[in-house]
Amino acid sequence: IYPLPKSNFTYFQLMPPQNFIFILTLAVFIISVKVKPCAWKVIANLGCITWTVLADPLHPIVFFSPMIIFVGIYYLFHVKYYAKEIVLTLFGVAILYYVGIFEYPLVLKEAIGRSVFNEYLFHHTKRHDDASFAFQNKQNLVFIGLSIGLLIWNTIAKRSRLSGSVLAMQVLFLGTGFIYLSTDLNLNFLPSLMVLESNILPIYVILSVHALENLVQTWGEKIKVPVLWVTLGGLGVFVLGKAMTIDLAKIERREHFSQEKLLTENYADKSVFAGSTTFLLGTRGSQFSRSNKLDGPFSMKHVVFTQNNEHSSQFLGKYDYSVALISYWLNGIPTLEENNHMTSPFYLYFFRNLFMRDDDYYMTNLNLFTYPQLHLYPMLGVRQLFSDIPTNRSQQFNLSDEVFFETNFPNYNYGQYSPKKMIKVDNAREAIVAMADPSFDATQEYVVLNEDIFDDELTGESTGQIKYESNGIRFSGDSNGKTLHVLPMIFSNCLTSEDGNLLVRVNLLLTGVVFTGQVSDRITYSGPPFSNECLKKDNLDVERYSLRDREYAYP
Repeated sequence: IYPLPKSNFTYFQLMPPQNFIFILTLAVFIISVKVKPCAWKVIANLGCITWTVLADPLHPIVFFSPMIIFVGIYYLFHVKYYAKEIVLTLFGVAILYYVGIFEYPLVLKEAIGRSVFNEYLFHHTKRHDDASFAFQNKQNLVFIGLSIGLLIWNTIAKRSRLSGSVLAMQVLFLGTGFIYLSTDLNLNFLPSLMVLESNILPIYVILSVHALENLVQTWGEKIKVPVLWVTLGGLGVFVLGKAMTIDLAKIERREHFSQEKLLTENYADKSVFAGSTTFLLGTRGSQFSRSNKLDGPFSMKHVVFTQNNEHSSQFLGKYDYSVALISYWLNGIPTLEENNHMTSPFYLYFFRNLFMRDDDYYMTNLNLFTYPQLHLYPMLGVRQLFSDIPTNRSQQFNLSDEVFFETNFPNYNYGQYSPKKMIKVDNAREAIVAMADPSFDATQEYVVLNEDIFDDELTGESTGQIKYESNGIRFSGDSNGKTLHVLPMIFSNCLTSEDGNLLVRVNLLLTGVVFTGQVSDRITYSGPPFSNECLKKDNLDVERYSLRDREYAYP
């Protein structure tokens, strides 16, 4: 179970965060250039930015930054006129940072796995598509060239500060893109230049067309006929090209994820956590790997084959069942695998070291596993494992005359695990060694850092269970003394107990709840954005556990 900060929208039902932020960046642009300096203008702009941070704390860093730079350049061209507004804006930013809203994305960025392991786990692969807009294709280069010419004329002839600001942004991205493609410059953690530039591309078009209008009005009859012929010629070439290349064949498009046949089904009983599903496909030496040419270290071809439902040559087309994670999520079936920007560094460390081989390549956000740890699956809340290799408890089944295996774990962790034996470790590596031992019994033993040891003796006999409850869980337990229950829930210092029970990190990544007597406790993720101290503690845990202790294979 992976509780996350609450969001104002869901990715699949309303709109992607990029679209939401795009709308608000355009609002900031219009307010900045159309409204005269005043306090309400500052409030409106900061309100738009605050709204995006509260809705999605990570994407504004990427999509709002270019617009803020653009508006900053525009204001600098007339700094005396906007001086008061600049001061008020900086004052407002300082207040919002102090209350935690603007601090939140910066602290959160450091608390996610891809930031923690960026130095050696996630390497940016240099690609042509990551360059700026001008270098995506030849047409873009022609557009940027014409746009720069028009904006230079409009900036000089009409003394347009707005055109000058757009021109400065175009030159900035054009120069950076050229350096990126012609040198060894790497973006590393940064997104592609094209992504950074995407939200101000409409401004390029709007201001370029406005400059063209001014040019036509200024030169009047002298250029009216040439402009008309060039426009008609361009439209003619476009229409002719489309007519010659148009495909009149009827295309039926539909998504291939939510309605496909699955290897399991959603459990109707919601009164208790029903367990999760996990996969082990593409293991070395299996019949499945050999027949689909997937033998060898785990890489992108494994991901494409199992997760891409759009092509008949992939898993869905060949076996008529979907193993794409999104198919299970859309049908309300949780998986052990994760795919999101918010993945915890402890999650990455745990699964990278226990459920993958040393030479397997690792994806940035998508977590798929290649090595089984049968004694750990139940602890993690796994109820079913579908694999291409047999286990000592697996049942064989066939898909398209090929053998697969299903392993069920009847004693999966739904909140009832109450171990009494403490295993003390000094760092994450020692925890991995302890849990990698097949004799490790999560029902009797738990792993805890020496610094986090609590003195109270855990002797109570108890029962417990959990269930989902609105971006959190409800833990129900009964004990005749102080006891610890290990929950199949990713730990964070931002987790809070409604009843005030002690929550601790156990087994490196799971949540332990210490309680006495009868409880019905709601555990949720809370704190940010108005209180970010818990995120800072998460960052401190990375250092306390020494997570950065080795390098990993990468494509």
